[in-house]
Amino acid sequence: MGSLVKSGRTEVTEKLRKEVNKVVQNYVNQGVAEVVPVAVAKMLADVGRATSRKQRAEEQRSDERRAAMQIQELYSQR
Repeated sequence: MGSLVKSGRTEVTEKLRKEVNKVVQNYVNQGVAEVVPVAVAKMLADVGRATSRKQRAEEQRSDERRAAMQIQELYSQR
């Protein structure tokens, strides 16, 4: 399939579209892939991004608490 698309910009011709559809259908039939509507794919990407942001925020808060505890421990040892 890589040979179907040359480097640079290529117009998606009807012949190319049919060839790609055949390859995709073959993958679907083999159970290697599934066709997912673009809206669903975008929604899943957005959920993944939001989850990552939340995890990073939680990790940052945890790091801040750990640093505060270390500072408190240093002061209590004096």
